[in-house]
Amino acid sequence: MTRSSKRRKGLEAELDALAALIQAASHVVFVTGAGISTNAQIRDYRGPDGIWTEAVAKGLASGEPGATKGAAPPPWDASMYWRLPGAAPTLAHRAIAALVAGGTVAHVITQNEDALHLRSGLAPAKLSELHGNAFVEVCGKYDD
Repeated sequence: MTRSSKRRKGLEAELDALAALIQAASHVVFVTGAGISTNAQIRDYRGPDGIWTEAVAKGLASGEPGATKGAAPPPWDASMYWRLPGAAPTLAHRAIAALVAGGTVAHVITQNEDALHLRSGLAPAKLSELHGNAFVEVCGKYDD
């Protein structure tokens, strides 16, 4: 058995175990982060090539993202957001949308601002975007 076929067999076993957990559950919620969008060419934050990882290595950031004490400006610029309109939902985004549409998954919570879950067909009522959505603008002039 080749190394590749061993990995595939291991992955299939993990997927079977996940499917069994989902089938046995009475209520399933998925939580996603930056890793789900890396195949859409959107960089993650803490991976080997992540935005935050790179900023720490260059001395542009320290501590934790979002920390208030001694916080540096975010290590990303507008170019990160310019890539978002051209990104397409990945197979994972579409699979999750299908699981929600079929009633297997009740809700999705994401840290991502890329709107790829919505663009995959996931119903807005079934999605919580913890950090907002880069495609939604809010006027800051009024409090209401």
